[in-house]
Amino acid sequence: MDFEPDSSLNEFMDFLREVLVINIEQKGHLDAAVALDFYQRSVREGSSELVHTETADLIRLIKGYAAARRAEVDHAGLRLCRSLSDVVVRHEWFNEATRILPVPGHARDKPSVSVMIGTLLSQELGIPLTTVESRSEGRKPAKKMTDRERAALLHEFRIDEDLEGRTVLVLDDIYHTGYTMAGVAYEAKRSGAKMVLGLAAARNIRRQADSDHWTARKR
Repeated sequence: MDFEPDSSLNEFMDFLREVLVINIEQKGHLDAAVALDFYQRSVREGSSELVHTETADLIRLIKGYAAARRAEVDHAGLRLCRSLSDVVVRHEWFNEATRILPVPGHARDKPSVSVMIGTLLSQELGIPLTTVESRSEGRKPAKKMTDRERAALLHEFRIDEDLEGRTVLVLDDIYHTGYTMAGVAYEAKRSGAKMVLGLAAARNIRRQADSDHWTARKR
């Protein structure tokens, strides 16, 4: 650059090196999306062996994948909440959000991890929650769906609140294919949202190159 950048720009660039900026494949719904980390990463460069990241370990505790005391689960939720809150506060766009939209779970009778974390994040940041509902009684995880079933997720969700002119934040625990988050974003835009931003705790590795790239960035 032929000028000295403002210190805030340097701080923002440093911040972007700490998170995973997601390349959005479903264009026209989400305006931007980031994740705290990958869900798994290679044990070493070039290896096909994967291990869970620290962020994934927190998510797995909250999901009940391993036996844990209630205090451990609560602590994991608070740690995730603080990390996600830090992203919202430090991001140039995300800190303009006026509503948090947690992605609903696969079953209506059980709150999703996104709803639980979204509730904590709402309390932490003072940003109200907007309820997102599934139109179906239950659905398969996006990672187990066919391409046709994933495409149908764009019309799977319902939002009754008027979001006219708002910047909103779609929150998910794990970003797999992007269709679930895109489906909530699609409905948010239909409800009048001006800008829809996605925030995930972790992103699933879809290609080995993803893991190698992120391993290099984290050094």
